[in-house]
Amino acid sequence: MNILYLFPKKYFDHKMHRRRIYWCEALGRHRDVSIQMWGYGWPGYDESAPLQANIDRKFPQWKPDIIVPYAGRRHDGEHLGLRDTTAPRVVVFTDANHPTSQLLIDGADPTLVIFSQASDVERWPHWRNSKRQCVHLLWGANHLLYHPETVVLADRPIECLVVGVLSSPPYRLRKLAADLIAAGELRGKVRSHPGDWLDSAEQCQRQMEAYASDLRNARMVVTDGGPYGYVGAKHLEAVASGCYVIGDRPRDPEFNRRYRDLMTFVRRDIPDVEFARLLRRHQKTLASTKSRAYPLLEMKARTATQTFLYNDTLDHWAERFVSLVRKYV
Repeated sequence: MNILYLFPKKYFDHKMHRRRIYWCEALGRHRDVSIQMWGYGWPGYDESAPLQANIDRKFPQWKPDIIVPYAGRRHDGEHLGLRDTTAPRVVVFTDANHPTSQLLIDGADPTLVIFSQASDVERWPHWRNSKRQCVHLLWGANHLLYHPETVVLADRPIECLVVGVLSSPPYRLRKLAADLIAAGELRGKVRSHPGDWLDSAEQCQRQMEAYASDLRNARMVVTDGGPYGYVGAKHLEAVASGCYVIGDRPRDPEFNRRYRDLMTFVRRDIPDVEFARLLRRHQKTLASTKSRAYPLLEMKARTATQTFLYNDTLDHWAERFVSLVRKYV
């Protein structure tokens, strides 16, 4: 299967999270896939010419079976004639909660839409028609980057790690934990979101590696899926790194079926005092292997990591992606 991934050069150079690049690498490892990353802004791409003409000129011997356009909130790097290519289009959304999601569907006219978030399938029911399928495929995490260095949680130096956007109410649980750490009521580290756009691809990769290092050194991670009940990237990245995860329950039956007994899920409206008490209790438990409840929490964290390795690496994601394309395109 030949896949052309349209990833504008400016996103490759400056987009902080490298998730889509890791997706391409995982697809490139698939035994039946040949993938090319190219498009707007890359050398040899003529922005005044239709996409099909660019493809024919760039790849005279290699013909894509599908084209996957970049799906994000910014669409100032459009590919002229996207909906008129010979190969069908497949759109993959990390999240689809923004009006620009509709703009991409209108511009690409895809045969297949893949939602990474289960709740987004419910948001756009009218996209499905006789010529288009819409399906959910839970994303994975890069197991080559996110992995535990030690499974003994008590040996890790960061007692509680809070990562990501801290605005409240969208990410209330993270904000509560960060405030507790700032006030000295909880021992831990707050790793604030560095921004979506950085100066270079190298800086983006260094940021991802530093973040992964913090995860490997953290005993527990506090995160949440925001107002849409998403499985955040941090949910799976923390699990992959061997952390114990505390957060709200995502609106994703597949994720919950696998991990519901291996994390501590709380209500999004849990009272501040109750949440603080829970975090301090878990912190105390994970501080010593002699704690009565320590073996249970460490066992859950280890089992969650094994569950991830058996089900949710990006190589698993790539395998399922290829199966969906074969089924529907």
